[in-house]
Amino acid sequence: MVLLPAMTLQAGLQEGIKAYRESDHRAALKEFSPLGDKGNAEAQYYLGLIQVSGKGVPADYGAALGWFKRAADQGHAGAQYNLGLLYENGQGVPRDFKAAALWYLKAAEKGYAPSQYNFGMMYFEGRGVPRDYAQAHKWYAKAADQGYAAAQFLLGLLYYKGRAVPQSFKESLAWFQRSAEQGDVRAQHYLGLMYEHGQGVPSDDKAAASWYQKAADQGNAASQYAIGMIYYEGRGVPADRVAAYQWLSLASTAGVKEAGPVLQQLEPKLSPEELATARLMAKAWLIIHHNK
Repeated sequence: MVLLPAMTLQAGLQEGIKAYRESDHRAALKEFSPLGDKGNAEAQYYLGLIQVSGKGVPADYGAALGWFKRAADQGHAGAQYNLGLLYENGQGVPRDFKAAALWYLKAAEKGYAPSQYNFGMMYFEGRGVPRDYAQAHKWYAKAADQGYAAAQFLLGLLYYKGRAVPQSFKESLAWFQRSAEQGDVRAQHYLGLMYEHGQGVPSDDKAAASWYQKAADQGNAASQYAIGMIYYEGRGVPADRVAAYQWLSLASTAGVKEAGPVLQQLEPKLSPEELATARLMAKAWLIIHHNK
């Protein structure tokens, strides 16, 4: 193997990373390919990402698997995590939950938060490992302590439901809060529930409405129904039949069965102009979010 000078290797690697971050995958591929062939684990990792993305080159999960495996065998945590994803999803290789769990574990033990979260999920769902909520809690906590929003949500959910830990609305509220502030839509919805029903915090319709609205704006159907009902009943916000119809209509479109009967009650209470406005608002929301 011909060794590239360290300065040349580092320069090529940085140029490749810069091109990748600027979404110029063809240029990134040009920089990474010779480095990957020479055994550079970071370049191999990025080559795997490019092959998975299908940007700059056709998507090729088999090729991605090869690059990730070469980097993972050198201890690259990101590559180990992505190998776990490929095995879990059956991309480029037959689906194998046990293999996925093994690769997730390797990266998780290095402190790689996404892998800690996914390894916890394997225990939570009993895929590739026996179902074990205590182990799920352990790995969620490791990722959550690093600020990983999805793990913070699921850690909160374990406390909310009392799985592997004593039920504690106070603990679940704290973890949901941290996750929701990072934009996790599920945590935002649960915070709405907790404020609405006074779980771990005094009942507060205004706070409930605020969190439901954040989740509804992101497309959470349950929160769209909840905020629709809040506008309908005027709890924590001024009653607004047009807004109520808009959100209940969106919830119904998303499959929330409870929204249908409420819409039937609400429709006769709206003027033709109000009904047209509400429907236009719902249609505009769908168009905007469909194009995101």
